[in-house]
Formats: sequence, C-alpha cells, structure tokens
Amino acid sequence: MNVLLVEDEITAARGLRKLLADIDPDIRVLAHLTSVQDTVSWLSTQNLPDLIFLDIQLKDGLSFDIFKEVDCLIPVIFCTAFDHYALEAFKLNSIDYLLKPYQKEELEIAIKKFRMISGRTELIDYAKLAQSIHEFKRYKDRFLVKAGRNFYHVSPDQIACLYTQAKVNFIKTLSGKQYVVDEYLDELERTLDPALFFRINRQTIVAIAAIDSVQNDHGKYFVKLKGLNSELLSVSRSRITEFKKWLGQTGN
Repeated sequence: MNVLLVEDEITAARGLRKLLADIDPDIRVLAHLTSVQDTVSWLSTQNLPDLIFLDIQLKDGLSFDIFKEVDCLIPVIFCTAFDHYALEAFKLNSIDYLLKPYQKEELEIAIKKFRMISGRTELIDYAKLAQSIHEFKRYKDRFLVKAGRNFYHVSPDQIACLYTQAKVNFIKTLSGKQYVVDEYLDELERTLDPALFFRINRQTIVAIAAIDSVQNDHGKYFVKLKGLNSELLSVSRSRITEFKKWLGQTGN
C-alpha cells in the first residue's frame, strides 16, 4: 500500500511513519509534504497514492484548499489536534480521522477500515466539512504552566504573550509573571483563538488585550505591550500586512 503524508509538524510526521512501519512494513510512504501548495503540485504530477494521511491545519492554510485545485477520489484519513467538539464534524460527514498525538491502536483501526472500504470511495464535500469543523471548533480555555517545581493553570484572558527563548517556551501574563510551558509555539498557536492572538514573528505570539501601541519606524513595525516594561517586539516583514488586517478585524 502506497501512502502520502501531509503533515507540517516534523515530529508528528516521524511518529506517524514509525507507527505505520510497525503496523505493516509493506506500507510505503511515497512522500512527506508540509503545505497546501506542495501537496497540490505533488498530486498534479506524481502517481497517486492509495491513501492520504492529511493534517487539517497546514502552514499555509487548511488542507481542504488542496481539493479546490486538485480533483481526486483518493481516500483520506484526516489528522487533527481539534478537540472532541470538532470531531463531531467528521462523524457527521462520515470521515475517518486520527486525533493527535497519534496512537497505534487508533491507527490500526483506521487502516483496517480503509482496507474494508477500499474501492468504494465517494467524493467528499470538503467545503461542507470545513464549515462543519469551523462551527464545532473550540479553543483551549486553560494552559498548564510551571514555575520551579510548581504547576499552575493560566487562562487565555490572562496571557500577554507567548514566546520562545533559548529553545524554551514561555507564557507571560498581563501581570508580568512568566511561566515555562511544555508545548511548542506551533502547537500553542493552533489552540489559541486567532481573533485574540497573533504570531508577530517566529518567536512570539501576542494577545490583542496586551498591546499598548504599535510603532512604524520607516516600514518596520514594533509592538509595545501594556505595563510589562518590555522591549519593543518586532513584527516580521512577511507578517506586517496580515498583522494590520488582524488589528483592524479586532476593532483596534
């Protein structure tokens, strides 16, 4: 069986490859892709796989956009970090899914189901599925953080920013407290409401509630957070247009 992996988290993709090899050494991974556009290009030029493992949220958009440009009937097993509310959308649309982090038992069941229905694939209404997931999606309402030997809960409305420094990930609160958090910034970004949080650069996510001012210095944008006496945080040039749109959408 030939499969295609579309997953932008390298660690998750490696784990999935290993689980597939453990379950069936004859499963061949034709390629590992990380974006919508790369997948569109690959599916347009390569021999099609028997099955696609498809992450919902890719680095350049939702994976449903792939099928706006490529018309194919390849069976798909969706991979998602969405919570159980969003998973109802998959059930309503008769879609197989794997919940991250991947579990061997669940993967075995999904592959077994694929083999049972192989040859009876119907065209999926991806637009309907995307809308269903949007309606069901819930964002994380608290984060487990640590300071020294102690653990605490921090809610999104307490967060000023999230950032990475020396390969360690932190949450800083509006009151100025700083905590270590285990998740990577990519993972944290997916669990935050995009109306309230924005990733201004590779190292930093800021909360709209924490922004005191935005400065434009000869085309370079900097963010100053409220009451934290912090240095100005730079907005990546590639993110400036989207950042300005985000500020406008939130009414600021």
